Amino acid sequence: SSTYEPGSTFKVLNAAIALEEDFTSTDVANDFNCIGYESINDIRINCWASPNSHGPQTLRKVLENSCNPGMMQLANRVGRSTLYRYYGAFGLFSKTDVGLPEEATGIFHASNNISDIDLATLGFGQGITVTPLQLTTAICSIANDGVLMKPKIVKQIVNTDTNIVTNIDSKKIRQVISPETAREIRNIMESVVTDGTGSSGAVRGYSVGGKTGTSE
Repeated sequence: SSTYEPGSTFKVLNAAIALEEDFTSTDVANDFNCIGYESINDIRINCWASPNSHGPQTLRKVLENSCNPGMMQLANRVGRSTLYRYYGAFGLFSKTDVGLPEEATGIFHASNNISDIDLATLGFGQGITVTPLQLTTAICSIANDGVLMKPKIVKQIVNTDTNIVTNIDSKKIRQVISPETAREIRNIMESVVTDGTGSSGAVRGYSVGGKTGTSE
């Protein structure tokens, strides 16, 4: 319930926003290009693979490779206002009110004060903070066909004296992305595990979706 810089796990949300708003599709050839870095206002921001590069990539490959230049290009294409509108819808600007003590909320630049560098680093989840609980809740909406749910720590309370059971009901908050977009992102996340940086997350006999990240 405390904040941290999410890093590359945040790329999943940015990719979902781009797909939902038709800024790209999952497997468009040469849609993004990584030369090992991206220059923003004469400031060089390296890919984690630098001095190597990932070259031309689809959105799927950008996430499989966890490519920072690809995500910087994506963030620039989508733009500040659209990204922030969806961050709010994903619940990143407010507490989840899950009931944990001293729950914090994410820290973002003011929407009217986002520099080109801020926008670029936002693409790969740096320069902002969220709580693990906020990020988990947002990612779970992708698993839940785009519906954001209120998280809960307690499922039910049993009174051992009276045997009365109090169930804590699930609560839908809002539809953030379409079921179609959610399915596309889940498919990409599965590719991250089968063909990308998340291979260590594979579990035999199960279909696993994931996204690697280096947080601070």
